[in-house]
Amino acid sequence: MHQCVSNLYQRVNSGCADLALRLFVLCGQVADETGFEEVSYEFFAQAFTVYEDSISDSRAQFQAVCIISSALHGSRNFGRENYDTLITKAALHGSKLLKKPDQCRAVYLASHLWWVVESPQKEGDEPNIVYRDGKRVLECLQRALRVADACMDTAVSVELFIEILNRYVYYFDQQNETVTTKYLNGLIELIYSNLQSNQTEGAPSSGLENPRRHFERTLDYIKSRGWEGVVTGPPRQ
Repeated sequence: MHQCVSNLYQRVNSGCADLALRLFVLCGQVADETGFEEVSYEFFAQAFTVYEDSISDSRAQFQAVCIISSALHGSRNFGRENYDTLITKAALHGSKLLKKPDQCRAVYLASHLWWVVESPQKEGDEPNIVYRDGKRVLECLQRALRVADACMDTAVSVELFIEILNRYVYYFDQQNETVTTKYLNGLIELIYSNLQSNQTEGAPSSGLENPRRHFERTLDYIKSRGWEGVVTGPPRQ
């Protein structure tokens, strides 16, 4: 299969780079599911090679990074060293995407690579050893915040802040000890501040209506959880 996909890629190259990448990733997933770690690693390595050599369109790059990251997050049979090598490369490519919104989303999505969720076990199966590194999760989220803050469009920046807040909420709910109330409260206050300053300056707010509603839904969920120490109201003036 490896030879077949490689031949397809080498003969058509730019015309089928996206297809070749998807096929390498799919083969990597199948090899992982059947317990062939080294074979799976090689397929994912080839997917990265296709990405680096032949995918240059910014949108296609974002989609490719998401495809690879999603597949790696679902893998279960890599040793720690091989898994860490692959996910670090995926995160690095995400952090180098051209467009800031794509870069931000790729970086916060990469955080999930360091927080693997336990998969359902069949009776008699050995328990999975899940890979989790709360510190790396927080690093991804903090980096994503810096990228979001660098966006020129306020509405885009605020929407990204809210998307990142939802990630904070997820990890807080998952009891990731590095994601504390301090980070939740700080980001909630930052979002309130951006929404309020836009109103104060009299700037057109139509572009902020969707982010505002998204923020309200997120706050409603946080309130429903009843977490102690999380402040969902606007900061006092």
